[in-house]
Amino acid sequence: IGAGDVARHAVQGFVAIGKVPILAVLVSAGMLGALVRGASDLLFVHLPVERYGTADGYSGALAAACGVGAVMGVALGGHLVRLSRVRYPLIAGVAAAAVGFALLGLSRSIAAAAAVFVVVGLGAAVLEFVASVAIQRTVDSAVLARVFGVVEAL
Repeated sequence: IGAGDVARHAVQGFVAIGKVPILAVLVSAGMLGALVRGASDLLFVHLPVERYGTADGYSGALAAACGVGAVMGVALGGHLVRLSRVRYPLIAGVAAAAVGFALLGLSRSIAAAAAVFVVVGLGAAVLEFVASVAIQRTVDSAVLARVFGVVEAL
């Protein structure tokens, strides 16, 4: 595959997203989930040392707590995608991540932060999982790979 082919496939992915209005929402939800994961990665390193005055090793504990939440979120997302409307699971995912980040601002211990990261991980996983499944259900299979190429590139 040459550079011209890659560009043509990317354009076809953007065109497919533009043809179905809900796809822009689903792509944005998936991107938001990825943004939450990225912000969490930064906070895993920053919070233990700078906020709580603990050793660097606690970064792994916070990441593990977020991972536990993510596993729970995927399990929950598997149930939620059976609903006819994905808007409610997406709203719930956004709410869980937002509430989690707000609670991180109030947490005063590493244990409290770990508990909150479970909620953040759950919200991010629900967002990404539900958005991904909804995209697969919405997009014509002829351009599905191109749409996911756009989603992953963003």
